[in-house]
Amino acid sequence: MQISQIGRLTEYLLALLETLVRVDDVAGLRQFVAIWHRLMPDGTRTILVVDRGDGIRVMANEGWDNAWLTGYFRSGGQTRDPVWNGPQGELLLWSRLLSVTSDPLRRKFIQAAANNNMLNGVSWVEQRGDVRLVISFAGVDVERDPLSLRLVEALAPAVMDVAFRLVYQQPDLTGLDKRDCHILQRMLNGLTDDEIADEVGVSVRTVRDRINKIRGLHAARNRIDLVRRLFNISADLTAV
Repeated sequence: MQISQIGRLTEYLLALLETLVRVDDVAGLRQFVAIWHRLMPDGTRTILVVDRGDGIRVMANEGWDNAWLTGYFRSGGQTRDPVWNGPQGELLLWSRLLSVTSDPLRRKFIQAAANNNMLNGVSWVEQRGDVRLVISFAGVDVERDPLSLRLVEALAPAVMDVAFRLVYQQPDLTGLDKRDCHILQRMLNGLTDDEIADEVGVSVRTVRDRINKIRGLHAARNRIDLVRRLFNISADLTAV
């Protein structure tokens, strides 16, 4: 990199890291990704996604085509995507991974990517436990720009740390309907079953049945274990 590029990289990093340390919710993370996106080459498309084992969810999206995303999610594209399944904790260049392959399913995926102008870009993948995060920047220019590549290498690990923290703060609500969530929220607020029943407008039996249903979905032994599983808490207090 030239001296001028090193100076710009340092400037960008300091500004972005100053913003990142203030991120304390998903909305703030989404705003941060938008700021980062504006520093990338023109035409870049930026996305941050999470998979908690129950399907991929978009945390931030700047310019990715919804039709491509819908098709990717519905077809289980991640099972055939060499980028999604690429090495973790390092810079991934799409042009190196989306190359000729003898696997017919991957070949079909790569052809679909080519048809949607998705053969060039960079990604960073990390997985902790059952949660996988991927941040990707699509575009020919971003893959060829040394400044952008160094910026992703330097910044992605810190962004992943923040994103994982936010993901673990959000309970896993898979399989719950609106009433389940209302009851669960009040249980987490410390209300008794009687108090929950009064506030939600159902019987105490219904409250207990719903909580037992949620426990069953998470294979939780009791309500304390349910909270641990909802928030992916795995502290070892014996080490203190």
